[in-house]
Amino acid sequence: MLEEMRSISESSRLPFRITETNSIFNEGQPGVSDAFGSALWGIEFMFQVAEAGGEGINFHTGDAKAYTPIAPGPNGRHLARPLYYGLLMFKEAVRGAWMLPAQLVDPDLNMTAYATRAADDKLKVCLINKDFERGARVAIKAGRHFRFASLLQLTAPSMEARTSVTFGGSAVDEFGHWSPPPPKVFPWRSDAFVEVPPASAVMLQLSRH
Repeated sequence: MLEEMRSISESSRLPFRITETNSIFNEGQPGVSDAFGSALWGIEFMFQVAEAGGEGINFHTGDAKAYTPIAPGPNGRHLARPLYYGLLMFKEAVRGAWMLPAQLVDPDLNMTAYATRAADDKLKVCLINKDFERGARVAIKAGRHFRFASLLQLTAPSMEARTSVTFGGSAVDEFGHWSPPPPKVFPWRSDAFVEVPPASAVMLQLSRH
C-alpha cells in the first residue's frame, strides 16, 4: 500500500500522510494495543511510512480506546501508554534528520533497522528486536569513521507489559515530562557491537566529535 501511495504522491507532486490509523481497528484490543508490543509496532510503522515518503501519521486516540497513546490512569490523571514511548523514540530519531538506507544481513533475526543522519553529521541507528526470547549482538557498518557513541534503550518487563516502560532509563510523568539522564558517551570502534535485548529497541547515536 505504501509503495502505491509513494507512486501516486510522486506522479501528482502532492504529499501524503496516513490518517485514522492504529494497531487494531475498532478502538483496539486490550492486552495488545495498550501493551509494550504496540510501542515496537508503532516505531516500525512510522519508519515504514517515512521511508515511503509519507509526511506523517494521525494515530487514533480517545480516553476509552485501548489503542490511545495517552489515557487516564487509576488516579484520574492522564499517563503515557506504551505506544506513546514509540512516538517519543521515533521523534528523537528523526528530529532534524533525514532517512538513510539500512539493511540487516542476518535473515534469521526478527529485527528491523533504520538510520537517520542529522545536519551536524550525527548518525542514529534504531534497532527494533521483535523476538520475545532472543537477544541480538549487532555490528554496525557505518561506512565512515565515528569516534563516539551513546545509547538510548526502550524497554519494558515484557512484550505484554502495560506499565514500567522506560526510554533512555526514564519514564514519562503524568504531566508529559520526559527527563532522561544524560546518555553515557563512550569511544566507538569499527569492530564494536550493540546488544539488543529481546522485546526491546535501542537507538545508537554515532558522532565524529
